[in-house]
Amino acid sequence: MDDLSQFKALTYFDIFLFPLTDSELKNWQWTSNSGVNIVNRSEKLGGFNFLSGRNKIILERQARYVNSVVKLGRARMVIKILRLLPSVKMIAVCNSLGYLNAKESSDIDLFILTSPGKIWLTRFWLQSLLKLLHLRPYDRGRKKDSICLTFFLSTDCLNVESLQVSRPDVYLTYWLSQLLPIYNPEGWYEKFIKNNHWVEEYLSKYQAVKLAPAWRVAPTSWSYFFYIFIFWWWEPILKKIQIKIMPPDLRQLANQDTRVILNDQILKFHGREDKRQEYSKLWQEKLGQKN
Repeated sequence: MDDLSQFKALTYFDIFLFPLTDSELKNWQWTSNSGVNIVNRSEKLGGFNFLSGRNKIILERQARYVNSVVKLGRARMVIKILRLLPSVKMIAVCNSLGYLNAKESSDIDLFILTSPGKIWLTRFWLQSLLKLLHLRPYDRGRKKDSICLTFFLSTDCLNVESLQVSRPDVYLTYWLSQLLPIYNPEGWYEKFIKNNHWVEEYLSKYQAVKLAPAWRVAPTSWSYFFYIFIFWWWEPILKKIQIKIMPPDLRQLANQDTRVILNDQILKFHGREDKRQEYSKLWQEKLGQKN
């Protein structure tokens, strides 16, 4: 490999034990003007590119792919239920499952777009439903295959550039490029990608995901029976309830930085699980750069 941009992508995904195919290298190559010596620092085997001496991660990727396919099936079943709430405009699988790299013990993370002015009520009803079905993390004493709703965004606030923990925020950039829009009846995924054109500064060759029809979840007419749950007067009531019962550590971190954000357009609950700065540091160290 003699392309520095592709090598930077390869180095980043090595953190997550994920060798890249040629097409993935092209799609996720990271624009760069800095000089890094990449001679003899990468290899290719069985259609996968990886850092020199890291061929064992091919087996890890293959095992995680199998895990991911099973989890995606589970995610689709849950999304078919969550879509019933009319204020839900898009549901995408994200994090490791978004690029089919989930460990067997991983939970299922979902990113949700909601109608304007209904983000708090949407979260309340969806979380309540998951609680009723014992699908939230640790509801059954384990995290594996649980459904984690930690990021809600209103459709009148689609640009997430301000959520970067640094510039560039390599994790957020790749996170956005790896979303799998399972439920997307009105094309809000495409609008979300278009509104975040700042990603093109770093991923100049990136092409938005075109999900196979077999994995998509279509809208349902049953949603009409649930409009009573999204009347405007629910929003302030359910907002107060959620803030009151929220764990103290999340309330303390709220709006202090980009880890935990609580307002009427963005609900982001990552707290101590937000490791973006750590990943950025590891990436730079692997590249042999100081910053």
